[in-house]
Amino acid sequence: MKVRYWDIVRFPDLEKSMDVEYVDWDELWSGSDIVSVQLALNEQTHKIIGAREIGMMKPTALFVNTARGKLVDQPALVEALQARRIGGAGLDVMYEEPLPADDPLHALHEDLSYNVALTSHSAWQGSWTHVRDSLGIWLNVLYALRGEPIKYRVD
Repeated sequence: MKVRYWDIVRFPDLEKSMDVEYVDWDELWSGSDIVSVQLALNEQTHKIIGAREIGMMKPTALFVNTARGKLVDQPALVEALQARRIGGAGLDVMYEEPLPADDPLHALHEDLSYNVALTSHSAWQGSWTHVRDSLGIWLNVLYALRGEPIKYRVD
């Protein structure tokens, strides 16, 4: 598979060593068979993917987002999927989480002809994820029992 990427910074050494091609933003959207989003969410990237980008996609192209739901103008994506202007989508993240029960993405997911897969924040899980997370939890119990500061505290 030919891998192409876009970033605000170009990585020539990575291009050579990994045999990947840098393309500009518009070429990424118009020329790719699969677009997989790997961006951080911040003020500059909020809704960075909108109707314009989705509209440039090939009618057979697949859109995959495992990064952050708020990177995407979700109504624009839903509209393109409903109109079958793109080939499908794999979404592990949504604009609003949990996805509201009345969100049209549910209907698209249920009708297999739309090629929409919703995984609800679970694509990140590998076989060792649970081991790592469990270890972190139990270590925090131990730290608390010892009166030590716990790690990764969420207030």
